[in-house]
Amino acid sequence: PKGAILGNDGINATIWQLKHTKIQSQPGDKYLDIMPPFIAYGVVCGIHNPLSERQEIVIIPKFEAPKFAGYIKKYKPNHVIGVPALFETMTQSPLLANEDLSFLQNMICGGDKLTPASKETIDAYLSAHGSKAKVAQGFGMTEVGTSVTYTINGVANPTPNSIGCPLSHVNIKIVEPGTQNEVSYNTHGEICISTPSLMLGYHNNASETENVLRKHDDGTVWIHSQDIGYMNEQGELFFVDRMKRMIVRPDGHNVWPGVIENIISQHEAVLSCVVVGIPCEDNSNGAIPTAFIVLKPESINNAEKIIEEIDKHSRVLLPERDIALDYKIRDSLPKTTVGKVDFRKVEEQEAAALRSNK
Repeated sequence: PKGAILGNDGINATIWQLKHTKIQSQPGDKYLDIMPPFIAYGVVCGIHNPLSERQEIVIIPKFEAPKFAGYIKKYKPNHVIGVPALFETMTQSPLLANEDLSFLQNMICGGDKLTPASKETIDAYLSAHGSKAKVAQGFGMTEVGTSVTYTINGVANPTPNSIGCPLSHVNIKIVEPGTQNEVSYNTHGEICISTPSLMLGYHNNASETENVLRKHDDGTVWIHSQDIGYMNEQGELFFVDRMKRMIVRPDGHNVWPGVIENIISQHEAVLSCVVVGIPCEDNSNGAIPTAFIVLKPESINNAEKIIEEIDKHSRVLLPERDIALDYKIRDSLPKTTVGKVDFRKVEEQEAAALRSNK
């Protein structure tokens, strides 16, 4: 596996950048560190950053998403970083149903895509429980020391679905995938980043380092994130999907799963979902964009009707070739060690099921 090497100067550059985002926090505040330290998000944002701000850290040594609400109730932190799945479980937990959450000042979400519907649900939940916090989003990757953009509550008023503006000393440009040619505003392309927090390289992997760290014609070293996004005229970044998640349909049309997931998540009965490409049973080229959906408990008996509504809604909001071609209801979806929906695991499970049926 690839291992990004982060230098001391790069990590400290990230901390300096975060310090100047005008995040409302004070020395002595309590910081809940739920993210594991073997990822940059956990060690840089979850440990190094609060220590540099002279804050108290509550470290949870073993990640268990179902216990998240209990940690909130027990420790009453002022600041929390996490992934979308964590904050979604909080809104479903009976432990916090009657709790005053006014102590929560910052709920910072990263590491995975937060759908607009989930953000709206979480923000409404926080408000109903006395907190003035709204989920703040950022964009980054281990190779740049975690965050390079951020949305700031009460300071910046981002466009809906934006994942923020570049932090201080960070430059971002969108290019045609596989090139260094910049595209225009509001045009999809690969996100490239130049920042003082850039990694030194991948451990013992010079070829992969050269593949992602490229010196452009402007003389600057940019990291090619392999993520698709776009920027608007205000300099706000919007995430579309991972390049590796692109599904090629049997007719050759490229489909972005994240776009479909955003639409499906808008249905009030959906708890979580993921869209992956399932190989055609006749062994023809391409894959079928298939949505795997977990419904809220009270909606399970209406699954057929809900799928019909989701499909109809998708056909209104998306081009005909960009919708899911099949829907499957699941009791749950596999998660990675940091709480993300493991789309690769879903692909593997479905591929194994296809093989066993032959």
